[in-house]
Amino acid sequence: MLLPVPHIREGIRTKLIPRMRIDPILIEPDHIERISDYDDARARPELTILGCLFHCHCPDRGGAGADRGTRGRVAVAAVDTIQT
Repeated sequence: MLLPVPHIREGIRTKLIPRMRIDPILIEPDHIERISDYDDARARPELTILGCLFHCHCPDRGGAGADRGTRGRVAVAAVDTIQT
Protein backbone atom coordinates (compact mmCIF):
# COMPACT_ATOMS: atom_id res chain seq x y z
CA MET A 1 0.00 0.00 0.00
CA LEU A 2 1.30 3.42 -0.91
CA LEU A 3 0.44 5.89 1.81
CA PRO A 4 1.48 9.38 0.74
CA VAL A 5 -1.08 11.49 2.63
CA PRO A 6 -0.32 11.73 6.38
CA HIS A 7 -3.88 12.03 7.72
CA ILE A 8 -4.99 9.01 5.70
CA ARG A 9 -1.98 6.93 6.81
CA GLU A 10 -3.03 7.01 10.45
CA GLY A 11 -6.57 5.85 9.67
CA ILE A 12 -5.31 3.03 7.50
CA ARG A 13 -2.86 1.91 10.18
CA THR A 14 -5.37 1.99 13.03
CA LYS A 15 -8.69 1.09 11.40
CA LEU A 16 -8.11 -0.81 8.15
CA ILE A 17 -4.98 -2.90 8.69
CA PRO A 18 -6.16 -4.58 11.91
CA ARG A 19 -9.16 -5.95 9.97
CA MET A 20 -7.16 -7.30 7.02
CA ARG A 21 -6.58 -11.02 6.62
CA ILE A 22 -3.13 -10.47 5.14
CA ASP A 23 -0.23 -8.42 6.44
CA PRO A 24 0.16 -5.59 3.93
CA ILE A 25 3.44 -3.93 3.15
CA LEU A 26 3.14 -0.21 3.81
CA ILE A 27 5.23 2.11 1.71
CA GLU A 28 5.63 5.47 3.40
CA PRO A 29 7.65 8.59 2.55
CA ASP A 30 10.68 7.44 4.51
CA HIS A 31 10.94 4.38 2.25
CA ILE A 32 11.19 6.31 -1.03
CA GLU A 33 14.09 8.57 -1.89
CA ARG A 34 13.76 12.14 -3.09
CA ILE A 35 16.11 12.08 -6.07
CA SER A 36 17.23 15.49 -7.29
CA ASP A 37 20.45 14.65 -9.14
CA TYR A 38 20.11 14.34 -12.93
CA ASP A 39 22.70 11.57 -13.30
CA ASP A 40 21.11 9.58 -10.49
CA ALA A 41 17.67 10.13 -12.05
CA ARG A 42 18.82 8.86 -15.42
CA ALA A 43 20.31 5.78 -13.76
CA ARG A 44 17.14 5.05 -11.73
CA PRO A 45 14.24 6.60 -13.68
CA GLU A 46 11.42 4.52 -12.19
CA LEU A 47 12.43 5.30 -8.61
CA THR A 48 12.85 8.98 -9.52
CA ILE A 49 9.33 9.22 -10.93
CA LEU A 50 7.82 7.28 -8.03
CA GLY A 51 9.60 9.54 -5.55
CA CYS A 52 8.44 12.68 -7.32
CA LEU A 53 4.83 11.52 -7.39
CA PHE A 54 4.92 10.22 -3.84
CA HIS A 55 6.52 13.29 -2.28
CA CYS A 56 4.67 15.96 -4.26
CA HIS A 57 2.10 16.33 -1.44
CA CYS A 58 4.62 16.21 1.38
CA PRO A 59 6.13 19.39 2.80
CA ASP A 60 9.81 19.63 1.96
CA ARG A 61 11.64 18.48 5.07
CA GLY A 62 15.03 19.00 3.56
CA GLY A 63 15.04 15.57 1.91
CA ALA A 64 17.59 15.87 -0.87
CA GLY A 65 17.92 19.61 -0.41
CA ALA A 66 16.00 20.41 -3.57
CA ASP A 67 12.64 22.07 -4.03
CA ARG A 68 9.66 20.42 -5.71
CA GLY A 69 10.33 22.18 -9.00
CA THR A 70 13.82 20.75 -9.21
CA ARG A 71 12.60 17.25 -8.39
CA GLY A 72 9.88 17.65 -11.03
CA ARG A 73 12.42 18.62 -13.69
CA VAL A 74 14.61 15.69 -12.67
CA ALA A 75 11.60 13.35 -13.03
CA VAL A 76 10.96 14.69 -16.54
CA ALA A 77 14.60 13.96 -17.40
CA ALA A 78 14.09 10.44 -16.03
CA VAL A 79 11.05 9.95 -18.31
CA ASP A 80 13.18 10.94 -21.30
CA THR A 81 15.60 8.16 -20.31
CA ILE A 82 12.82 5.56 -20.35
CA GLN A 83 11.50 6.66 -23.74
CA THR A 84 14.86 6.36 -25.53
